[in-house]
Amino acid sequence: MQVSTVNYAVVVPSVFEGSGDVDLAVAFVSEPGLDLIRPALLRKLEAGDKVRLLIDLEAGATDPTALWDLVTLNAEFPADLLLKAYVPDTGILHSKVYVSKNGNDVTLITGSANLSRAALNENVEHGLHLVGAVNEPVIAEALAEFERLWNSQHAFRVDPEAARLYEIYAGLRRISSARSERRARGSWRDLTTHLEQIPIAPFDWPSTRTAFILGAITARGYIDPASCQISIRLLFNPRRYKDERITVLNESFVADDVLPTIPATIHDNATRALPNCAVTTENMRVNLDFQDDLDTFQAITALFAPRADCDDFYLPTGLSGAADSVVAEFVRGFAVSSALLTDATSMPGNRVTGLPGQMVVWLRPKQNNLRLYDQLDAIITRRLHITAYHHRRGDRDPHLKLLCEEFQEIGFGIDWWDQLLSAGARHNQDLFP
Repeated sequence: MQVSTVNYAVVVPSVFEGSGDVDLAVAFVSEPGLDLIRPALLRKLEAGDKVRLLIDLEAGATDPTALWDLVTLNAEFPADLLLKAYVPDTGILHSKVYVSKNGNDVTLITGSANLSRAALNENVEHGLHLVGAVNEPVIAEALAEFERLWNSQHAFRVDPEAARLYEIYAGLRRISSARSERRARGSWRDLTTHLEQIPIAPFDWPSTRTAFILGAITARGYIDPASCQISIRLLFNPRRYKDERITVLNESFVADDVLPTIPATIHDNATRALPNCAVTTENMRVNLDFQDDLDTFQAITALFAPRADCDDFYLPTGLSGAADSVVAEFVRGFAVSSALLTDATSMPGNRVTGLPGQMVVWLRPKQNNLRLYDQLDAIITRRLHITAYHHRRGDRDPHLKLLCEEFQEIGFGIDWWDQLLSAGARHNQDLFP
């Protein structure tokens, strides 16, 4: 028997070359990993050789797209491609075994690599490549173990309905994981924000200390180079809400009582982020006067140049490459300055369609500023993993409606607003437990 270490990128695809049957037991399969073996796999199936694949589904790591591809291939080659999921009472299938059998000759690869592009081409993985006869003890034991798993009462055939249900399950697992990760990032953001606010430092970007106020400027800011001032002009109106109250389910606030906390919050954040700037508030406008801090004024305006107001702004230069904590703080500042609130009647959840309701956060870039809308959508969904529902009438008036239980983990930092978010989150969780 020949034994050697594994070059996975070379050896695993070679398992599917030539004649003979193939058995695989892996914890998960990714779509890029499947792409690496797809041509050789198709050739093998078309030649009439059998391929058996045993995978884990409980961990949710297998790519649903890859699973659907395998189910589709199983329908095309029902006698030759056999697909099972191993679901024990405890634990998961954590195997990484690739076997090629051609008569009495066996090639067996085992080690740390699952069937993914990262494992085969990028990660540091370790394994052994064994070539020998079917009756050699080590090989015979490995083949017997695969047969035991394959024929176990815990091994189930994966059909299209199983793939559909797994896709739902895997999506929920990803959401749950992303929420836990966001909670951790939120806690880290709180700590770093606190630490960065201790010293009185010059304007720095990108940082969590300045991200909130830059988000507010992006949403509702107007730059006046002649006076070295930036004004943040808010549009909150008590009469916009029914009975002039802001209500979500069992949470209700008099608009006149709570709306002034929005400019107050922006004022406080601006004072901390811009210690040498004169910050004043009048009704629903926050004014930033940089006459005694021209360097900071020039640094901020350079992030938006050559645009002068939020009708034309794009996301500030450098935000896309900033840390997640900076992105989260920026989105929070943008939301505080631009968000509109809805109640349960405007978009109720529906069990029949499966659509969640209670979108209490609307992010609204200025009308016709569609590039900012698209940039904001991309950074929220890709960097913060928050579900965004698009609302656009023709080529104007774009909104992003955010699922409240996901945005809740960033939060507004304003008590009454965060209470509304919590009410909306409870509504969704009650509707779709």
